[in-house]
Amino acid sequence: MKLRVAMIIGLMLFFSPLVAKEYELSTAVSGVVHQVNVKVGEKVKKDQLLLMLDQEVFKAEVAEAEKLLHSAQLHRDEAKKELERAEELYERTVLSDHELNAAKAEFAKMDALLAVAESQKQKTAYALKYSQIVAPFDGKVQKIYAWPGMVVNNSVKTTILLTIKE
Repeated sequence: MKLRVAMIIGLMLFFSPLVAKEYELSTAVSGVVHQVNVKVGEKVKKDQLLLMLDQEVFKAEVAEAEKLLHSAQLHRDEAKKELERAEELYERTVLSDHELNAAKAEFAKMDALLAVAESQKQKTAYALKYSQIVAPFDGKVQKIYAWPGMVVNNSVKTTILLTIKE
């Protein structure tokens, strides 16, 4: 450890270096550690991949959410066409109030299902993105608490996987 020396009115004062902050890192989601890409003492660069959970489940969930979103969009589009047709027929007094209201209810239901599917897609994309740890800044790995195959359960309490120092 290097020391800084300062001369003040003939006296020598020793200052220890500024203490660098240590940060505990974890994933925002639960899963199984797939790989740890660093070792203790290793210098890392900002945005360097440090650790990754198994991506298979996260990618499958994203693919499923995309398919559900596509299906929900098609069903909503069809319900909208049916509602427009029902409104036109109602204006010409060919359709009853009940049938018009049923078309409105079906459209509202499909619109809500589309919103749920969009939300699910966002959640799965978030989980995939945060199933890995990247260095938030240039630093040095201080401790590693994870290993391949380790189960990480962050649903109740965050599991610290490694620490890094600025």
